[in-house]
Amino acid sequence: MDRISSTAIEAVNYYENRDLYHCMNTLGDLYNITARAGSLALMQTEDKFKVGKAFALFTIMAKVQDKDLLSVAAENAFFCLYKFCTENVGESRAVAAYYIWGILKYAPETLQDKIVETYIANYSSHGICNFRPGYGFINPYDDKATIDNAMQFVTFIKSYFVTLFYNSDNKQLLFQEKGIVMSEVLDSVRLNHIVLPLEKQNVGYVFSQQLFDEIENTLNKDY
Repeated sequence: MDRISSTAIEAVNYYENRDLYHCMNTLGDLYNITARAGSLALMQTEDKFKVGKAFALFTIMAKVQDKDLLSVAAENAFFCLYKFCTENVGESRAVAAYYIWGILKYAPETLQDKIVETYIANYSSHGICNFRPGYGFINPYDDKATIDNAMQFVTFIKSYFVTLFYNSDNKQLLFQEKGIVMSEVLDSVRLNHIVLPLEKQNVGYVFSQQLFDEIENTLNKDY
C-alpha cells in the first residue's frame, strides 16, 4: 500500500479510538508526506476513502493560522471523497458525503478559493481573460460581490450531500461512524437541514462536479 494511504489509515484509526494527540500528529505527517510526494501520488493513492477522511479531519480540527495550508487539505479531502462518492454506493458513500458536508458546514472558508474559481468559470460574467493586474480591471477573486455570490452555492452543495447520508422522510442517518457522537450529528442535521426543492439540490450536484473538475485541473497542473 502507498505511504499516503497507510498514513491516512493510521490517523483515522487514532481518531476512531479518540486518541486525538496521536491523530493530529499523524495528520501533520500525512500533509507533509503528500506535499513531498506530489499531486500525482495523491491522485493515484489506493485508499481514497481513508485519505479523504483524514484530510477532512485535518481541515476541520487543525489549529493552524495558515489559510493556504488548510485550503490544500480541504481540496485534497474534497477530491478524494467526491471521487469515492461517484464510484461507490452504500454506507461508505454516506460516510464520505458526511465528511464533505462537514467541511462545508464547519470550515467552508477553506474551499472558498476553489468555489470562487468554479463560480467564475461557469456562472459569472467575469472571465479570467478580463483580469489584467495594474490595468484598471477588477480582480474577481478579490471582489466581495463575486465572493458572496459564489459562496451562496455552499447551501445547494450541502443540500445535495445531505441527501446521500440522511433520510429526510424518517429523519435518520444512513450510516454509523466510529469516533463521532452519532446522536449529536443527527441532532445537528435535523436542526439545520432544510429540504430544498429538487432543482436546487440538482444545482448542488452540478456545482459539486464542477468544483471537483477545478480541483482536479489544479492537481494535474501541479503534477
